Amino acid sequence: ISLNMMSLGGLALGIGMLVDNAIVVLENITRHRSFGKDPYQASLDGAAEVSNAIFASTLTTIAVFFPMVFVVGIAGQLFKQLSFTVIFSLVASLFVALSLIPLLASKVKEMKDQNREEDFQNSPYIKKFEDFLRASLARPFFMTFSIMALFAICVMCFGTLDKELMPKMDQGQFMLKVNLPAGTHLEITNGKVEKIEDYILTLPDVEDVSVIIGSTIGKGAEDVLQRLESHQAEISVRLKNDRKMSTKDTVQKVKNAITKMDLKRVQVEYILSESVFSGAVETSSPIVIEVKGKKIPVMMEIIEEVTKMLKKIKGVYGVKTDMPERSPETKITVDKDKAALYQMSVVDIAQVSQVALKGYIASAFKDQGEEVDIRVRLRETDRNEFSKIGRITLSSPMGTKVPLSSFVKFEIGKGPSEIKRNDQERTTLISANIFKRQLKSVFEEIETELGKIDIPDDYTVKLSGESEEMKASFSSLLGALLLSIILVYMIMAAQFESLWQPLIIMFTFPLSLIGVVFALFFTGTSINVIVFLGIIMLGGIVVNNGIVLIDYINVLRAKGMEVFDSVIEASKARLRPILMTAMTTVLGLLPMAMASGEGAEFRAPLAVSVMGGLFVTTFLSLLVIPAIYVFTHNLRVKVFKR
Repeated sequence: ISLNMMSLGGLALGIGMLVDNAIVVLENITRHRSFGKDPYQASLDGAAEVSNAIFASTLTTIAVFFPMVFVVGIAGQLFKQLSFTVIFSLVASLFVALSLIPLLASKVKEMKDQNREEDFQNSPYIKKFEDFLRASLARPFFMTFSIMALFAICVMCFGTLDKELMPKMDQGQFMLKVNLPAGTHLEITNGKVEKIEDYILTLPDVEDVSVIIGSTIGKGAEDVLQRLESHQAEISVRLKNDRKMSTKDTVQKVKNAITKMDLKRVQVEYILSESVFSGAVETSSPIVIEVKGKKIPVMMEIIEEVTKMLKKIKGVYGVKTDMPERSPETKITVDKDKAALYQMSVVDIAQVSQVALKGYIASAFKDQGEEVDIRVRLRETDRNEFSKIGRITLSSPMGTKVPLSSFVKFEIGKGPSEIKRNDQERTTLISANIFKRQLKSVFEEIETELGKIDIPDDYTVKLSGESEEMKASFSSLLGALLLSIILVYMIMAAQFESLWQPLIIMFTFPLSLIGVVFALFFTGTSINVIVFLGIIMLGGIVVNNGIVLIDYINVLRAKGMEVFDSVIEASKARLRPILMTAMTTVLGLLPMAMASGEGAEFRAPLAVSVMGGLFVTTFLSLLVIPAIYVFTHNLRVKVFKR
C-alpha cells in the first residue's frame, strides 16, 4: 500500500473508529472500579466482560471493508487502498484495547470519585431515558411498525435523489476547443480566437489563459493524436483560487458572450472537467450517447437527429460529436467495365491519379544531417482543372494509349478524415454538459426522447459514458453490500450462538438509511460512488452499538434476571459507551464534512452519509433495539413456546 490520498483518507476516516474499542473497555473498567474493586481486578473483569463484544464489533467493521477489495470499475480502483488501511488499523486498535488499555488502567491506583457511576445512573437524564425506554417496551409492536413505516418513506425519498458517478468538483479550470471549416487559413483562425481570448481576459476571476492554434508536433502516434489543423484551436483557462464565481457559472458566462459575438461558422466546445477521475471514463462530459452502425451517411442522419434532440433539453449545453469534420477531397470513380475493356486495373488507375494530384515521394534531399522529402507531381497549372488531368494517357497491356477520362469520373466532395470503431463496429460518441439540473432527471428525459427516434435496424443508439459506468459501479457496490451483510450476520451468529439475535441487531441498518436520506436531502448531496461507500461502511459500524447492548443483555439474563429488567438495566449501563463511541466517530468525520478548498467535494459525501446514518441510528437504536428484543422474545414464547 502506497502513501497517497486514499490511504491517508482511510486513516482520516478511521480516526473516530480506532478509539471505539478503547472507550468501551476503559468505560467498563471504570464501572467495575466504582463497585469497589481494586484496580487489577477491575481491569481484568472489565476487559473480559466486553472482550467478546468488541471482538465481534471489530470483525463486523472489517467485514464491510473486505468486500471492497473485489469491487470492479472506478469504485474498486479508488477504495482498495482505503479498505486495506482501515482493516489493518482496526486490527491494531483491537489488540491495543485488549492488552495495553487494561494494563495502563490497572496502574492507576486511585479514583477521585468512587460514586460517580451511581450518580450517573441516578441523574435526571438517565431517568428520562428510562421513562422513554419503558414506554417503548410497553408497546414494542407499535414502535417496530412505526420505524418500519418511516424506513419505507425514506426508501421512496431515496429514489428521488439525484444520482451521479462521482461528486462534481470545482477545479478552477476549463478548456474551449474552437473549430472553423476545414481548410481555413491559420491567420483567419487566429483572428477569431483573439476575439474570444480578449473577452476571457477581461473576466476578474481569470488567472491566466493559454492558446494553441494549429500545430505540427512531430510524426509519432502520440503527436498525431495531439495535432491541431490550421482551422483548430484550444484555449485553456485557469481561474483564481479566491474566485467569486464558480467554474460552471464562468463557463456559462463565456458561452453567452461568445454566442453574441459575430463569429460566423465558428464552433466552440466547452470542456469542463468536474472530477479528478474523469479520464477514467470515455469523456469528461456527463452525457455521452453512443451511435453504432455500418454506413456513415445513415449514422450522420441519426447523429443529426440526436444532436437536435439534446439541444432542446433544458439545462443541456455544449453538444458535440467526436466525429472529425469531413475534409475536402477529390473523388475518382472508375468505370470498371471500360477499364476491363482496356485490361486496366483499378490499382494502376489509382496510382496514376494520385501521382497527378498529390504526387509521390521519389527521394529525399539531405542537407547537414537533415532529410527533406522530394515529391514529384504535376505543375499546378496542369492539375487545376479536371479536364487537364483527364488528358493524361495510360499505356494499356494491349499496346494502346488511353486517356484517363475514358474510364474515370472526377468530382469534388468531402469524406471522413477518421473512422472510429468499437467492438468492430463504426462508433460515434455524442457528448454534452449539464447546467443547474439533476443528472438523473436529464438521463430520464434523454431515454424518453431516444425512444421516439426511429432507429433503423442494425444501428444502435444508447446512453454511455458516465451513465454506463455508474450502472456498472453501483451494481458492483450493491454486490459488495450484500456480501458484507452476509459476513456481518455470520460473525454475529457465531458470536451469540443464535440465529435470531443477529437479525435484531441488523435492524439498525435500516435505521441508518433513514439518517442517510435526511443528511443527503438537507445538505443537497447527490447519490454517488462515495455515498454508496458510506452506506456500505454503515453496515458494519451501526451494528456495533447493538452488539454491545445485546451482549450485556445476554450476560444479565445468564445471571437469572428477567427479560424486561435485563433490557432496562443493559440499556442504562451501555448508554454511556454507546454515546461516546458514536460521538467520537461523528466528530472525527466532522472536519471532513465541513472542509473547504479543492478536493473537499470528493471527501464530504462520505462523511455526510456516515455522520447522518450513525447519528440517527445511535439514538433510535437505544429505543428500537430493546423494543424489538422484547417483541421477538414475546413472539417466540407465544408461538414456539420457547
